[in-house]
Amino acid sequence: MPWWERLLVKKEEPDPLIAKLESKGYVFNEDKEWWQRIWTTDTPAGQEKVIEVYRKKEGEWSSIMYGNNGDIFYEEPVKFDV
Repeated sequence: MPWWERLLVKKEEPDPLIAKLESKGYVFNEDKEWWQRIWTTDTPAGQEKVIEVYRKKEGEWSSIMYGNNGDIFYEEPVKFDV
């Protein structure tokens, strides 16, 4: 590659939201291709679990929460001030 082509190639900057997610305990799930953290609570019948997810699709982030049975009970597009 000639030296001048390097000036034309734009390097993709890392998404600043990723560092923020990592600092809040999210981990990247490679199989699902999203950032997640798991919340649990004890109940008299056992334990309930919620998976809180941030997913980037087509350049847009969304926040999704999955309940104990795997159904989505919350989903919203997200705009962040990082």
